[in-house]
Amino acid sequence: MKSAYKRISLAKSQELELILCQWTQGHVSPAHSHGWSDCTVVVQQGRFMNVTVGAEGTERRIVEAGQSFSVPVGASHEVTCLSAEGATIHIYSPPLGVDGGRPAAEADSALTDEGLPWADVERLVTRLQGGTGPADRPRERLLAERVAAHRPGADPATADDRPDFADAVVEALGRHIGWPVPARGGSVVPSPEVAALLAVHAARHNRAPEQRAHGAFGGPRWTVFVSEAASDALEEAVAVAGLGTDALLRVPADSDGRMNVTALRATIESSHRRGETPLLVVATAMTPRSTAIDPIAGIADVARSEGLWLHVDGAHGGAAIFCPSRREQLAALDRADSVTFGVVRLLGPGAPGTLFLTRRPETLRGLAPNAGRNGIRRRGPVWSTARATDALGLWMLWKSRGSTGLGALFDAALGPGAS
Repeated sequence: MKSAYKRISLAKSQELELILCQWTQGHVSPAHSHGWSDCTVVVQQGRFMNVTVGAEGTERRIVEAGQSFSVPVGASHEVTCLSAEGATIHIYSPPLGVDGGRPAAEADSALTDEGLPWADVERLVTRLQGGTGPADRPRERLLAERVAAHRPGADPATADDRPDFADAVVEALGRHIGWPVPARGGSVVPSPEVAALLAVHAARHNRAPEQRAHGAFGGPRWTVFVSEAASDALEEAVAVAGLGTDALLRVPADSDGRMNVTALRATIESSHRRGETPLLVVATAMTPRSTAIDPIAGIADVARSEGLWLHVDGAHGGAAIFCPSRREQLAALDRADSVTFGVVRLLGPGAPGTLFLTRRPETLRGLAPNAGRNGIRRRGPVWSTARATDALGLWMLWKSRGSTGLGALFDAALGPGAS
């Protein structure tokens, strides 16, 4: 087997790169992929065997002068010259080594119910890989950590010149929630606590956008409502947002740890009587200690009648949308104005990839009109306050297992007997 075929660069632009390869019998290009470039090969002279390995399986094909074949993003191939001499022209779009053209072909980046073989997912991100880890860690988690920790040559806080999979994740999650296009926006955030802070800011900006410029001094005394069984993340959020911890009103829960809707109405009425202005109600979909999900439909009814922003904290239970047996508990999730989606029960504690999702992306635009100059990156409907790769762990897991596989993984994480 000979691999020393000759390569000659013919042309290169921002969109395309053309390379001429000259072969003699027995020359072989070892199996390889092309990063984020689509490749089309046109045979000018001779006869070749091409073997492509991709999402559809392995394809072996004999090609002769005048014929061509393509190698999509995510696939690898090997070419062998079968004739005495041969010549091929290789067309790459974008040029080899260029990551910024697009993260992948639409069919490759889209997230679906069915997963891909892990080898194909690995090829899609191979240009971003690096580092090693313990052999006993799940491969999805390992690669997610490796990609997040080793982005060669880029400032993770500001660089926009490398693939960003957050838009694919936001789009797919918005579809599963039930939000219509284009009412799907979101932000990759460092933690559920930051997502809670964004929910408070979004709710206030939606009601009083002038406070972004003039401040809250002399304005309404806002109040925020959450179950007494919820986590403490919202307490820090209202404090940091300047509402004060007294603005957070805890609503009694029932014996199963779910917010009592009747008690919610009573708590809101009491707030009105004190001259306060109810702003936001937060429903909780599971906590680290409980699998209880607040009655989102009943809470949504109250939020609509009172004109409140409805946020659902799914940091621990948002992935229940992938489980047919649990989806009914989140049936009204599409009525939420915003949602925290966490990956702790999919990728494990400490894994990056928390998302703040909203069906009101215009509110995020109002919150960050100078995006791109203040550390918040804008890519379509996605506004990121975290590293560009922080959504990649969830993207890879979803890409390899599909929505169906995520549901099974979430069920397994909850353990037997969870309800």
